[in-house]
Amino acid sequence: MTPKQIERVKNKIKLIKSELAKDKKVWGGQYHDGRGLRYIPTSLYIQIGDISGGLRYVNWFDKNFPDDIGSSFYIFESILILYKSTKTKEAELKLRKYKNELEYILDLYFKKVVDKNFIYEFDNEELIEFSKWLKIITKRPESETHDKLE
Repeated sequence: MTPKQIERVKNKIKLIKSELAKDKKVWGGQYHDGRGLRYIPTSLYIQIGDISGGLRYVNWFDKNFPDDIGSSFYIFESILILYKSTKTKEAELKLRKYKNELEYILDLYFKKVVDKNFIYEFDNEELIEFSKWLKIITKRPESETHDKLE
C-alpha cells in the first residue's frame, strides 16, 4: 500500500470509532451498532499491517461487546491478530470455541470454496506462518488443547 492509501484506511478507522462513540453517547452509555460498524476495523488494521492497533481493538471489542461473538469474518480476523501478536494460546482457544462459526471461512481460506471477495490467501507471504499454524490447529483433536475454554 502507498502511504496515501494507508492514510485513507487510518481515516476510515477513525471515522468508524467516531461513529461508535456517537452511538454510545446517543444511547446513554451503551452501544446499539445496528450497522455492524464494530466488525470492520479488524480487517482495516490487518490491511495496513497495524497488528498492535488491531490487538487493542480486539481487546476493546471484547470488553465492550462481551456477549457478541461478532461476524465469522471478525472472528477469523481477531484470531489472525492474536496469532500475529504472539498470543497463540488465546488464538487457539478462540478458534476452538468458534470452530462451527468458522467452518465456511476456513474453507474459503484453504480454497475449498471460492469467493472473489475473500481477501485473505493462505499462500500470501505474510500469512505463511499463520497458515501453517492454522492447518495444524484445525487438524489437532480438541483433547490436545492445552487450556480449557471458559
